[in-house]
Amino acid sequence: MSQITEMITTLQTAPYSEKKQFLEYLCRMAEADKRQISHEDRNAIIEMVFAEVEQMRRDIPDTATYREKDLIFECTNSLFGILWFLNGPPANLPEAQQMKIKALASLIKQERHIETTLDEIFQQPSVTETDINRLLYWMKGCTDEYQKGKLFLGLGHQELSRLSEGARQILKEYMAAELRRLMAVDTEDAWNALEVLADVSRYFADEAIVYGLLELLGQGRNHISCYVMDTLCFLGEDVPQSTIDSLAADLEYAHFAYQTLQLVGKTSLFPAAYAAPEYLAKSALVHWLTYPTELGKIPDEIAMLGKIKFLFKKEPYYIFKFRSDSDTLDDENKNKWLIGWSTVKGDSFSHFHPLAAFEGATLEETLKRIKKTIK
Repeated sequence: MSQITEMITTLQTAPYSEKKQFLEYLCRMAEADKRQISHEDRNAIIEMVFAEVEQMRRDIPDTATYREKDLIFECTNSLFGILWFLNGPPANLPEAQQMKIKALASLIKQERHIETTLDEIFQQPSVTETDINRLLYWMKGCTDEYQKGKLFLGLGHQELSRLSEGARQILKEYMAAELRRLMAVDTEDAWNALEVLADVSRYFADEAIVYGLLELLGQGRNHISCYVMDTLCFLGEDVPQSTIDSLAADLEYAHFAYQTLQLVGKTSLFPAAYAAPEYLAKSALVHWLTYPTELGKIPDEIAMLGKIKFLFKKEPYYIFKFRSDSDTLDDENKNKWLIGWSTVKGDSFSHFHPLAAFEGATLEETLKRIKKTIK
């Protein structure tokens, strides 16, 4: 039994959170070079895909929360990607398999009511008051805060110039009201919705929304405050110095805050104590590591090893070692020193290679070995 066949067997009883990681891995493998997958494994993968398609069709209607459904939707994206990379366009599939794919896609379209409606109305040359009222009428009956937050995320991906003035005004009033309502809800889903709302509200700003954003800063949640600060700067509004100080002292958001101020020529407001290049580079790497595709969290420890320069690159690279118990790491790399790098501008990356593989007799020798891995 091959490794892939063993993984497929394990997948059958795994929760969707684990299925997501495995399917993303298979999708990347198929995209990179499907020739590395044997004929037997290819057939096993395609059989697995259609078994999962049928399972998802059964699971989606009975899944309790939209957050859980959204996880299944993400899994289907990888399933469809695997099929494409291994088998080409859907037309290459037998008709019976095409029908199964279409049935799942149709079910997802119905379940993703907000996203589907947004896509439909923004395909029109002009989005009217009637269109937005139809969408918001459904929103008012929705009690799932995670799903309701999809409106703000979806708006950020639409051509907002298609909104009529009346439609835009309706959205402004709705978003100003949601700013205050969500602050009172005080749940993880509500705060996540506020994070996206703080970002997209720059395109709907009026006095009520600006006041709401300033009130939101008072909640002291830096993962939201950084987007509020970015929006306020975009609008030419002043940002309280207390907010700037708080973000500067937060290693996860300091680099984001500095760059935001840099874009509007106000870096003089950034506390000098946190403006050192190595600190900003460390912040940029930490922020990158928190992405779900990387560690998904702040490293437990991080320390600078040194910096290196390239002949044809102006910015030096700051080299760091970090360790974490993140579930995204292989067991052999958990809680081990790994290496990563970044520039002050935020050119951050890590292959999650162990420091031990590069250590030389001196730090200078170690840095030279690491330099060879940076492209």
